[in-house]
Amino acid sequence: MKSITVEDLDIKKDKKVDDFLNSDSVFKTASRTYELDTDKGCDSLFCDLYEEWVPESFKGFREKVASIFENRLDKAFDRWTNHLSLDRSKLIVLTQK
Repeated sequence: MKSITVEDLDIKKDKKVDDFLNSDSVFKTASRTYELDTDKGCDSLFCDLYEEWVPESFKGFREKVASIFENRLDKAFDRWTNHLSLDRSKLIVLTQK
């Protein structure tokens, strides 16, 4: 995580803080939003993350999702994997990329 230390007597402190807050590494603008209270929203999120991260295994993918989202999406992830196991065509398309 990035951090900044600003001296109170520094005459350029406002500019330094502004530059820090406006840098790409501090805040990332979301390109999409997901309705995580629906199965469809969770499906979109997990499919997009799978395509972006291209994990070696579902176990590794599960661990990364749990780590990034601090285990808040574990139940949604379990529902998604259950639905995915029933939809073989989607599973094949997702893992063949």
